[in-house]
Order: sequence, then C-alpha cells, then structure tokens
Amino acid sequence: MDTVPVTEEKPEGLSDSQSENAKEEHNAPSATKQIDEEEEDQPACIWDTYKKFCGVKILVHEDYDAGLGGTLFDGALCLCNYIEYLKTNENVSFKGKKVIELGAGCGLPGLLLASLGAAVDITDIEQTVELIEENIENNEENIRLGEGKAVARILDWFSEGDRAGFDGDYDFILAADTVYNIEVIRPYLETLKSLSNDHTKILFAHPAPREAKASAFFLVYCI
Repeated sequence: MDTVPVTEEKPEGLSDSQSENAKEEHNAPSATKQIDEEEEDQPACIWDTYKKFCGVKILVHEDYDAGLGGTLFDGALCLCNYIEYLKTNENVSFKGKKVIELGAGCGLPGLLLASLGAAVDITDIEQTVELIEENIENNEENIRLGEGKAVARILDWFSEGDRAGFDGDYDFILAADTVYNIEVIRPYLETLKSLSNDHTKILFAHPAPREAKASAFFLVYCI
C-alpha cells in the first residue's frame, strides 16, 4: 500500500495554468443560484460551478444542508490538479481501475476519475450521499463518454459494519481534506487498511495549516 501525500504546492513540471485550476474558478460559465436565507424550508446556500481538469468540465453542486461535506474544499481541487499532473506528465492511466473516494463530500476527484474511465465508489456519511448522487447525475454524460462508472455509497469510518461492506481490492484510494481532528485518525487508518492491499495507491491531499495537530498525529501513525 503506497500513500502519496499531495501538498498545496505545485508539483514539478506542472504548468502555471494547471496550478491555478486548483485555486481559482475556471473560465467556464458558472450557474450560480443564491437562496434567500429568510425563506422557510430552504437551504441557506446552494450553488453550482464548473471545474475543468484533464479536458473534462465537471459540474459541481454544493449544498450547506449536506453538512461539512456540502462545500468544495481546496484539498479536492489540489488532488484533481495532481491527478491531471499524473495523467499528463507521468502517463498514468486510470481507465479500468477500481477506485474509492473517502469522505468525498461533493465528490469532485471521484467524478474526475470516473470521467477518465475508472470504476469509482464515491463515499461519505449518510447525510452527504444524496449530494454525491446528484453530482453523479449531473455528470452522467462525462462518465459515459469516459466509459467509467460512479456509485454513491455510505461509508462511516467509525462503523465496522460499513467497512465490512467494501472489498479491499482497490487500485486507488482518494482522500482530500479528510483529517480534521484527532478523533477520526484511528478509524480513518483502519478504514484505509481494510480497503487496501499491496498494490493500492493512496492519493491524499490535505492543507497542512488546517488542524495542524491532527495532521501531525496522522503522519506519525502513518510512519
């Protein structure tokens, strides 16, 4: 099992335009919908934006009602930027690979790999899975053209029952902005272990400044 940490810095050989993709909105038109916070029974904030990586324009729907995972964090953008680097500069092919994304939230990295031909389980807690399903539906054409597959599934790292429902034969595990406090580290690592084998590669993106103590503990456990 290889763990590949992804930093927020631009990998060597990455163009400036690719690096900017992980930080800024793309030139693709953005369909933005603001909801009046005073309206009853309406979510406080919903919006849709396009993100483009590897020549694929992905529609990302965000919704605060989906909890913490309802927001697209920088780690997901950074991870997609790294995936683009691997495909463009290292000739890494994801076609036909079996992939799982942990704590996916909006599911952007998983949607990208599904659009590149991978079979992807995009996972999060029950509260967030509906949002993932909506984003899969929004990007069905990309996934079809890429000959990939994406499925939204519930996976709570604290639940042994949830973990037991997944095979440990993934080629890639994706994780972005997933280590946010010390309490999640042990079940998180147990989940990684249960999902992986000797050939599994873990692509992990986490901005070090956020929850630095949790990040430090995570790295110690990995060592």
